[in-house]
Amino acid sequence: MHFIQKITTILFKSSNFFSQIEKEHDIKQSFIYYLTLELFYTVLVTMVLFYFPRAYTIFFPLFPDIGGGGLVKTMAIGFIFAIPTSFAVAGVLYIWLRLFKGKRPYYDAYKLYAYSKTPSFIFGWIPLVNFIVWIYSLVLLIIGTQKMYKFTSLKSTLMYIIPLIVILIVLVIFGFLATLAAILSGTTTAETFWIY
Repeated sequence: MHFIQKITTILFKSSNFFSQIEKEHDIKQSFIYYLTLELFYTVLVTMVLFYFPRAYTIFFPLFPDIGGGGLVKTMAIGFIFAIPTSFAVAGVLYIWLRLFKGKRPYYDAYKLYAYSKTPSFIFGWIPLVNFIVWIYSLVLLIIGTQKMYKFTSLKSTLMYIIPLIVILIVLVIFGFLATLAAILSGTTTAETFWIY
């Protein structure tokens, strides 16, 4: 399948794509796909930050500016770091799927992760959009899990949504406790709020 065709199929015909993933018998194609889109994403984010340094910090006003000089270096390090991170995240996904009786090899978990990241790579560099595009990736992860592992749609959804809700609850509690601690210590300012 042609590269651009693969992207459009994943984005708009994801059920068909994940149903036919059996044709890839190893990690090679999915890794090259991931690497190419990661590079695409990194280049575009670098360009956006170069011309609009505060583009991604609208909700995090105290986030430091990287500055033009260190921007390329920082993004290059991020790109390199993303490679082993992709294998690590796929490893966690593989273990998670095994807990739910998903009996497929590691490279299938990697394929699932790499291809479900497509919306984040294609649209995630766009300011503001990047805050919501992860939902699209999550939907693809759910669809891919259902098709590749033959899980029900309910099981495929709940196995990701429930942990996500738990994590969000923990973050909200942590944020509340951190803010409360700041109030009790008498150091509450707008800056303190944003730090937490």
